[in-house]
Amino acid sequence: MPGPGRCVAMPREQAASPRASVDMETPTPAAGIEPQTARDVADAFIDEVRAGENWFLALLQAVSVWPAPQEEWNGRRYEYLIAGEAFDWLVLAERLISAAGDLIPHQEACRLLFLGKAPVHINAELFRTTIGPTRHAAHLNFLYGVTVEEALQQANIEEVAKAQQNLGAREGYIEDEAMRRLYDAPLTDLRREFRLSTGRSRRVPARTSLDEHKAFAYWLFKRRMSKSDPARLASDTRKGLLLLERLKPADWQWAPGHAE
Repeated sequence: MPGPGRCVAMPREQAASPRASVDMETPTPAAGIEPQTARDVADAFIDEVRAGENWFLALLQAVSVWPAPQEEWNGRRYEYLIAGEAFDWLVLAERLISAAGDLIPHQEACRLLFLGKAPVHINAELFRTTIGPTRHAAHLNFLYGVTVEEALQQANIEEVAKAQQNLGAREGYIEDEAMRRLYDAPLTDLRREFRLSTGRSRRVPARTSLDEHKAFAYWLFKRRMSKSDPARLASDTRKGLLLLERLKPADWQWAPGHAE
């Protein structure tokens, strides 16, 4: 599912090098303005929508100044920033939409959160400038390090399954073989390595949370980046991109170079 470097716009067949850690806790307010809390930003977003501002544009403005990399709110833990580098802005969008309640049209919210489709036309450059370069770079870390990485894994699983379709291979074998091809180790070993290297318990839980699943994907992305030669990185990344663009094309409206 993951060497630090700087995350910039790139040709689609190249992989992104993750940008250095993102500090979402250090706001840069104008002189004399107190730093905002997460509650301040959420309340301001709700006020903007009530005043008639387009909810999606108001949401992006809130994203641009959001101060917390994670949060406990309304009985749930929200992880917005993975490994200090990869920004899952749609999780933040979900939290803000939940706070606004009935102010947000239900169908529009669902299309954004589940399909990645904005309720208004917005091109990649406007998205970048609205949320700001730091958060946008972290968004690209998530896009390539989690979304594309998971698509690459799925593409490899499909390749192995196709090759084994007449041999009666078990599902566990197919997934392990796909992981070996990508990361030179079976899934169980990779999970143990991930948990040890990130300070988690050695014991792999029977069920993995969505937050840990994303963190694992990003860790695998960085592991693959550190161990693969440039030609293989480009080939693997292109494979993931091709599957992603076929299955979830809406994700690319947030990426530089996407056709408007």
